[in-house]
Amino acid sequence: MYWKNLIKKHKKLWSALLSFVACVLCVTILAGAVLNSSIAVPDNPIASIDDSHLVKLSGKTEVMTENNEDSVNSDDEKEDDKKDDQDKGADDSKDSEQTTAAGNGKSNNKTAGEGKDDNEYFTTSIEDKTIVYEDEYEFTVTQLREDVKLNSVMVVLNGGKKSAFTGKVTLKKGENTIQVICNYTGSDPKPFNVKSKVYTVNYEKPEHYFKTDINDGGNIYNPKFDFTITQLYPKVFKLKKITVTTNDGEGKKWEAKDRSSGSVDLKKGDNTIKVVCEYEDKHGKTFEDSQEYHQEYDDTNSGGDDPENNGIKIWGLDSGDSYKKDFEFTIHATKDKKPIKAKAYVVEGKSKKLLEGSGNKVDGYTYKIKLGNANDTTNILLIAGGETKNCEITYKLRQINWNTENTEDKTVTESTYSFKASANWNDQAVSSFTVTLKKADGSTVELDKNQKTSSYVAELAMGENTITCTATLEKNDDYDSVTETKEFKITRVEGNNDVPEEGAPTLNCNLSDRPVENGAIQAQQENLSFIVTAKDSKEEWITNAVTIQSSCNYQRKWLNVDQASYDLYLNEGYNTVTITVTDSLNRSSSLSYSINYTPSDAEKPLGKATIKAEATTIGLGLIFSENVEYYKEDTVASKVHELLQENGYSPIANNAGGANYYLKGISGTNGAPLGTPNIPKDLEAKMLELNESDPSIYHPDPSPVYSLSEFDFSSGSGWMYEISYDGGKSYFYPNYSMGAAELQNGCIVRLRFTLYYGCDIGGAASPANGGNQKGGLTNWEKEW
Repeated sequence: MYWKNLIKKHKKLWSALLSFVACVLCVTILAGAVLNSSIAVPDNPIASIDDSHLVKLSGKTEVMTENNEDSVNSDDEKEDDKKDDQDKGADDSKDSEQTTAAGNGKSNNKTAGEGKDDNEYFTTSIEDKTIVYEDEYEFTVTQLREDVKLNSVMVVLNGGKKSAFTGKVTLKKGENTIQVICNYTGSDPKPFNVKSKVYTVNYEKPEHYFKTDINDGGNIYNPKFDFTITQLYPKVFKLKKITVTTNDGEGKKWEAKDRSSGSVDLKKGDNTIKVVCEYEDKHGKTFEDSQEYHQEYDDTNSGGDDPENNGIKIWGLDSGDSYKKDFEFTIHATKDKKPIKAKAYVVEGKSKKLLEGSGNKVDGYTYKIKLGNANDTTNILLIAGGETKNCEITYKLRQINWNTENTEDKTVTESTYSFKASANWNDQAVSSFTVTLKKADGSTVELDKNQKTSSYVAELAMGENTITCTATLEKNDDYDSVTETKEFKITRVEGNNDVPEEGAPTLNCNLSDRPVENGAIQAQQENLSFIVTAKDSKEEWITNAVTIQSSCNYQRKWLNVDQASYDLYLNEGYNTVTITVTDSLNRSSSLSYSINYTPSDAEKPLGKATIKAEATTIGLGLIFSENVEYYKEDTVASKVHELLQENGYSPIANNAGGANYYLKGISGTNGAPLGTPNIPKDLEAKMLELNESDPSIYHPDPSPVYSLSEFDFSSGSGWMYEISYDGGKSYFYPNYSMGAAELQNGCIVRLRFTLYYGCDIGGAASPANGGNQKGGLTNWEKEW
């Protein structure tokens, strides 16, 4: 009552106090809500998209994306690829230095430690030195760094060209190498590559995916035939079903498991048993593997009445040869079509020894004996029910089958001789095969074989040379070892190559400049070009009198007064070419060559070549020099054109990419000049002498050179090329286009600017180097 009166008495005061308390509570609640609240996040519009469609370019993420052409072939990537190629071919040349990051002198190409799977940038799921049974090999690349930007992922398969990573590669049969290259951009804006180790993956294409215990071609004496099917790769290929068909009848399904056993019913005579297994690979693709067998069912040997032997029949063994020293056989015997016991003895002279065997009269009795030496005969006596059967088994060594060409005794004049030789047994390669050459000078060498063609080439000495082929089948659990030899003699006598006839023509061919290995020039491309020059005893050119004899097709592609050029279209293996020139007095000279052509893999580099561009005649020196890898489809023209573009120059050419490629000019990089001309004084003096007879010939221009083309500075100027196939010991100017010139491992190509038809660079009046041939020219006293 007291409180009620107090509230009525101070009603306004209490209302004010309650309002104040309510305000304080509201402020407290609102402040707490603000302090503890989260920022509102709108719904993710792509949250429902499956994760497999998302690609993170950094962080610990598996890269499963395909690189598009724009990202793979960006300008930065091309520049980095170009320099990466220089790194791979780096040598002492100043132009083959390793790419470095701007301003820090460190390599832009980072490689995982040799022999290790890991690097600090990425890992792969590739299993090194693994064996796979499918040609499509899938793997992932997992990124480890978040502080760099991933630009692209490239793959190098079998040492070939880089290609965009798609999550899988297609393997070739046998050994494969895989290297992963990731391109990044870090704090330094210059992109850089990081390379994985080189992995080895072996692809073994199975001939069959299952095996059976059926002895194909065997004789069966029971109409019910049992056998087992065993799967060879159950963990790789899922077995879906097994179907067994006998004699084209209705197929019967067997239980699909790793090892399945069953039986079939045979008819009298020859029976065909066909086993078909259906599989599913890891991609869900189904395929079949089938094998066919033949079994002879002999019901006459299963107890037929034989009145001459009191109704007793013994079978399972007959006289014959055995290539196995451990000889095993099974015998059966019946009397009046009912099985009876049988025994086997080895007869030696007048005594016989009972053999210990296993089995019973229903399934037959099995015996094992060891035969004697090669060509020895073992007599086996079979006895059943008082009747006997004598069998003679002769032990024979395996006979080696020889496959040879040009292995007869011969007399030749050439310094090399090519032939083919190989051996096998029962369509299987022998254990070892060697070919040795004993030369007439007493030395002995072992010859190397072209693996694809089984061809050999022998470098002969004067006199009788003996070639011996030795084939060996090694001893194993079933057979004794066998060694056979085949020998033939090649006698070399003097010929035109060795003792030229007095006054005979002089003959030269640039095939002589190419390196010889095992007595033959080694070629990796089907097309091979060469040049021939010939003079008679009066030093007159008689190149038009040259004739060619070749084991392969060829054609002459250019004929000048002083030289002729030819194309050879090589056969796989060894090819022989004989070049002969005959003068007006019927005197002749000849050159012979052996050329071994081994087809190359189009995806693998054939070798390396050095390509240079020089403008020394106008004082600009060496424009570029690079040691580069080349491939089967490359020519001198394609590689020169490619390198000019990769170095930032703009080639001006006719028939780009064709056999008649002609380089007219070169423009500077990104609009910058090539330099300011500074023609050597003594060369300029020669040019000014020409102007005395024709002032239009030489027209120098001192301004910076933005492009260097034909007819610049002179009416006889332009680009020419010369090649060395012997590592720079000798050079020649071909009389055919760069588009028809092949590259060889270790060759050097010099692209040179001439002021006057090649006279100033040692290529006077050489045709097909610009088409500006001018007769009667000779090289000047030096090259500039």
